[in-house]
Amino acid sequence: MAWVSILTMYNNYPDIFDDMVLPDGVEKEVVINSIVSELAELDLLYSNPIVLKPLIAVWSNKELYNWNKLFATMNFEYNPIDNYDRTETETINNERTNNASGTQASETTNNLQIASENVHKVTGYNSASLFENEGDNGTVNNTGTVGNNITSNSNSKDTGTESRTLHSKGNIGVTTTQQMIEQERNISEFNIYDYIVRSFKRRFCLMLY
Repeated sequence: MAWVSILTMYNNYPDIFDDMVLPDGVEKEVVINSIVSELAELDLLYSNPIVLKPLIAVWSNKELYNWNKLFATMNFEYNPIDNYDRTETETINNERTNNASGTQASETTNNLQIASENVHKVTGYNSASLFENEGDNGTVNNTGTVGNNITSNSNSKDTGTESRTLHSKGNIGVTTTQQMIEQERNISEFNIYDYIVRSFKRRFCLMLY
């Protein structure tokens, strides 16, 4: 069986990577050039381009989920020397009801007394002088009481919402700042392009130099 390297394959069939899928933001040309240049001396497990092209598509689709997750870790925003970052949001609902009622009573008494006296006078048939003939007098009493009752009621309800946010961050002491800086250096060495190249190498290349 004749083996063929990835460099030879790509030079003769440059479309073998056309169906390869990659995470958004990862440049396809960089991936292809990295695979071809770094694995140029290795022979391929599949020397037939008609077989290799769809297998590359299957491989990339299978690995895409992991690549997306790994690529996302390269774009996290955080403080590398903080290992504690917590945000708490608290919401308080306040409700207050006021009920008030009152009764006002008043009473007024009126006493009214009216006295009257009537005198009737007449003249004789043979005299021009007036003589008292009869008289009457009397008293009118008027007593009454007026009462008023007034009742009032009032109701009021107050509602409100109070919200506060607490944010705590820093180093809780389980890891020193120097150790966190060293870990950050290790993280910065991760490269998604190198990772994809190594994955291609394990899947399609014969480990023979």
